[in-house]
Amino acid sequence: HIISQKENTMKSKANGSASTGEKLPVGMNVRVTAKLWWMSLLLPMLTSFFVGQAARRYILLQMATLHSPSSGVATVPGILLDDTNSLPPPKVREDKEVPMTVYTSKITDTAASSSARTMILEKKPWQECVLDENYEALGKTCQVSKATAAKYKDDDDDDDDDDAAEEELHMPAGQHLLVDIKNVNHDFLNSEQRLAQAMVDVVWESDLTLLSYHCHKLFPMGVSCVGVLLESHISFHTWPENGVITLDLFTCGSGLLIPILPLIERLFAIPGGEEEEPPTMIWIHKLRGFRNEDDALQRHLGSSNLAYEILGVMDMDMKKEVATVKTAFQMIDIWDVIKPKFQSIDSYRKSQSNDESYEANHPELYLPDRQVYLDGTMQSTRKGKEAREILKHKTVEHVK
Repeated sequence: HIISQKENTMKSKANGSASTGEKLPVGMNVRVTAKLWWMSLLLPMLTSFFVGQAARRYILLQMATLHSPSSGVATVPGILLDDTNSLPPPKVREDKEVPMTVYTSKITDTAASSSARTMILEKKPWQECVLDENYEALGKTCQVSKATAAKYKDDDDDDDDDDAAEEELHMPAGQHLLVDIKNVNHDFLNSEQRLAQAMVDVVWESDLTLLSYHCHKLFPMGVSCVGVLLESHISFHTWPENGVITLDLFTCGSGLLIPILPLIERLFAIPGGEEEEPPTMIWIHKLRGFRNEDDALQRHLGSSNLAYEILGVMDMDMKKEVATVKTAFQMIDIWDVIKPKFQSIDSYRKSQSNDESYEANHPELYLPDRQVYLDGTMQSTRKGKEAREILKHKTVEHVK
C-alpha cells in the first residue's frame, strides 16, 4: 500500500475552525493499492499508443487508395500528397531472357519529397525449355523465340558470335551518354507519371531491359528518377521553373548509344508553347571502363578526332549526325555542328524561317559546319581547303 498525505492549507477554514474551538486534523491519510497506481500510469500511455496506431493505419489506407499497383508489378509506397495515377510498369520483350535478380532498397524518410515510388519488373522463375526438331519450345509454360532458340543449335559460328556478344556484355567497360535539354515544357517536367512513361519508352524502344526504377517528386517542384537496367542504369533530374532536364544513360555491351539521341529528343524535349523558344539539346558521349588495346570501338569512338572534337564536347549548340556508313575499307562519319564560338544557333533558326530577315534571305551563310571523318580521323569541313580543292575539278558531277 502507498500512503499519501494531503495537507490542509485552506487558510479560511483553519481560521473558522479556530474561532469555533474545534480541533482540526493536521493531515489526511489515503491508502492506494499498487494495482490502481500502475493502471493510472499505464492507461494514458496505452491510450496514446493505440490512437497513434489507428491514425497511422488510416493514413496508410489513404495512401494505398491513391496508389493502387498495377498487376505484375511490385511497388514500394512513399509519401503521396498528390492525386497522380500509378506509374507505368517496367516491361520486357517476350524474346528476351532476363536473369534472376535480387532487389534491395532503402528509402530515407524525408519531407523534401511529396512522393516516392518504386516500380519493379516481376519475372517468373526461369524454366529450361524443351525444344522440338525445329528448335521451338514445347509446352505453354515455357516460350522462347527463334532467335533465342538459335543458341541451342550445334553451329560453331553461331556459338562463337553468341559467346563474343555475351563476353562483351560482361566486360568492365561501357558507353556513357549525358544529355542536357532546356526550354522544355514546365508541366511535363513536373509530372512524375509523364516523365516515368518517357523513361520506360526510351528503354523499351532502345531494346534495353528495365529491371526497376524509383522516382521522387520533390517539394515544391521537380522530379528525380533512376532506373536500374540489365545493361546498367538511366537517370534524370528536372528543374520545371527553369525548363531544364539533365539525363544520363550508361550501358554495357555492343549496342551504340548515339543512335538513341533522336529518340531521347522526341520523348523528353517537349516544347513549352508557341511563344516560347524551342527546346535545345546538348550532349556528350564517352567510353568508360577498361578495354583491350585493339578494341575497334575504342579506336573509333574513344581515341579519335571524332571523339575529341565532336562526341566528347558538350559546348555545342548543334551536333547532328548526317550519315554513318561502314564500307569494305573504312568507317565514314559525317556531322553537322554549330559551335557557339563561331556560329549562332539563333541565326541558324532565323535562316530556316520566313520572317523576311537578313538570315532568312541568306540561309547559305548560316548553315552548320559539315565535318567528315574517316575511321574517326577528320578529313574536311564544309568550308575546308580539301572541299574547295575537290570541287574546282570539272570531273565532279554531283555533290550531296
